[in-house]
Amino acid sequence: MAVHRHLPATMACLIIALFGHPALATPADPATNASVPGRGLSMTEVERGFGQSSQVRGPVGTPPITRWIYEGFTVYFDHSHVIHSVHHEIAGGKPPPAR
Repeated sequence: MAVHRHLPATMACLIIALFGHPALATPADPATNASVPGRGLSMTEVERGFGQSSQVRGPVGTPPITRWIYEGFTVYFDHSHVIHSVHHEIAGGKPPPAR
């Protein structure tokens, strides 16, 4: 039974070794190699790695979703963790309209 106790930690290490840590920055556009915050990062980690956003929208709804709008991308948070990052269109490069 002792083997089963260590199985989740072993599997997590194997997944991280094979696919990388899910919370690291991920490429937004392979052509430009621009990076955006990866899923799972905390607000503190995003601010530390990408600086302060130019605009903050929310929190709105249940669960509370907050948007941090940067020059070239927008980061969506569920509570205080990244759920998605979206690169702005290259043509305008402008953030989405506030709602």
